[in-house]
Amino acid sequence: MQVNRRDRVQAETFNLAARLDELLENLCQVEQVSREVFELRVDPACKARFDRGHFEQVLWNLCRNALRYSQRLPCSVRLRALTSDDGTTVLDVSDDGTGVPGDAVQKLFEPFFTTEEGGTGLGLYIARELCEANGALIEYKRAIDGGACFRITFGSSDES
Repeated sequence: MQVNRRDRVQAETFNLAARLDELLENLCQVEQVSREVFELRVDPACKARFDRGHFEQVLWNLCRNALRYSQRLPCSVRLRALTSDDGTTVLDVSDDGTGVPGDAVQKLFEPFFTTEEGGTGLGLYIARELCEANGALIEYKRAIDGGACFRITFGSSDES
């Protein structure tokens, strides 16, 4: 049902730092985890153009996955965003876990693929579909410390 919403994008341009801070506060309350577990480093000038509901769904999924596989220590889950020289905003959500096994990387965004018992295998698939509907790209890369990192490269934030 969520994928069906991709054709009803109501994109808006927003300040990424403010939106992520609010999202993390809500997530910490729901997951009953200390805010210290999350490190948020976002250039205050970073903007993104995305449907608000889609953005929250994508980030909620990425952050919950990162939390699930992290050590849950201070700064175990890192959200970092910057605007590149060409004006493109990039957001990385990474964790200090073991990362995605090599044989699973190619299947990460496939529907119904899961490495978790009881998982639906739809979270990353839906995240990819919603990113694409909003002109953004989501991809997996290994974090510097060996954990998982999901990068969202946002489309133009110009309101046109």
